[in-house]
Amino acid sequence: MASLSHESDHSNFFLSRISGYDSPMIIAQDPDSQIIAPTVARELAFNLENAGWPAEKIQHKIQIMVEKFDFTFDLERHPSTLSGGEREILNLTSALACSPDFLLIDDGLSFLSGQTKEKCVTILREWCELSDTVVLWLTSDPSDLQYSVNGWQLCLDHLEKLEKGLEKDYPKISVPPGNLSLKLSKVSFSYPDSGKIFYGQSLQLKKLRSLAVIGENGSGKSTLGALISGMENPHDGDIKMMIDGRSPSMVYLPQSPERLFGGNTPEEVANMILSEGLASDEFIDNITASLASFQIPWSRISKSPIHLLSLSEARIALIVILSHAKYELLILDEPMFSLGVQQRRKMIEYIGAFLLKKYLIFVTHDEMEATALSELSLVISNGTINPRSAIRTHA
Repeated sequence: MASLSHESDHSNFFLSRISGYDSPMIIAQDPDSQIIAPTVARELAFNLENAGWPAEKIQHKIQIMVEKFDFTFDLERHPSTLSGGEREILNLTSALACSPDFLLIDDGLSFLSGQTKEKCVTILREWCELSDTVVLWLTSDPSDLQYSVNGWQLCLDHLEKLEKGLEKDYPKISVPPGNLSLKLSKVSFSYPDSGKIFYGQSLQLKKLRSLAVIGENGSGKSTLGALISGMENPHDGDIKMMIDGRSPSMVYLPQSPERLFGGNTPEEVANMILSEGLASDEFIDNITASLASFQIPWSRISKSPIHLLSLSEARIALIVILSHAKYELLILDEPMFSLGVQQRRKMIEYIGAFLLKKYLIFVTHDEMEATALSELSLVISNGTINPRSAIRTHA
């Protein structure tokens, strides 16, 4: 848990309640949970309209904030077409536009890549210096502690002040050899109201087991994952993926799986897989055992709607369920999002274990995750896709 403040006495806080602030704002862990408008511009204006600002003043404020954050996306785009990191930037911009005197960030910057996060933290620091704003930042990523004036760690039974940051280290796993091949032939794609994300991209990869997709926020990482999975179709060109010379059975878990499964319970998701003949008779027993290793009892979460679970529990449960089904290839978009330090380490070990039998393509903004789990990364920058090898130890 990290706090940002230019005055040390503002870093004292109570877990029972927060008092003494007139205009608090919150940035939620799930960026979708607080976006309601049909365009970026209207979302930025929403809080200011509710505060009774005149239209001319609102437009001037929006222009200032857009220039400050250097938006790379059009203001008339629908927020649902933005990447997770771009939606987090939108929420941060909307909050600061209201000039809060207390800003609570509930893991609300965890989709941001390192470069973008550095920029946002710089803006937050300047904001604290120029105003009497206090920022309390709750984070699941220990590397965020480097940005804090005062750092705290919330454990299961106590809260402790940290004299130094927490080390972000991932277990070393062995990626076994594989026979996954991927070919992109002159692929082009764009969303409505946005420029081309990819134009005429071609590449050919062979003999893979695990592939990472990395890049800055808004570069097209999730879009490429959706194109590879078939959830989106290229406007031009062709994508072919094979395992052992044939099309594989695969499943895609998007960046915000709550959108896809929100009203379903984990038990209902598992039963749908069973009804399709995509799991063995030991399916539920295997799920139960794997979740127990994450200290998540199947009996507690199985009948709860997924949108009512914590984001970390929902993500872990869905990855475990899908990994025990008969899919050969899992395509996971930001599988570590919202996971705590120990959960991330455990998830990397868990994924490393199922790579002995399955294949993986995953999207991440974290290069350490890419190095830990993949033998090759596709790096997306300015609409181009370039492969980059990782130094791996093969089993």
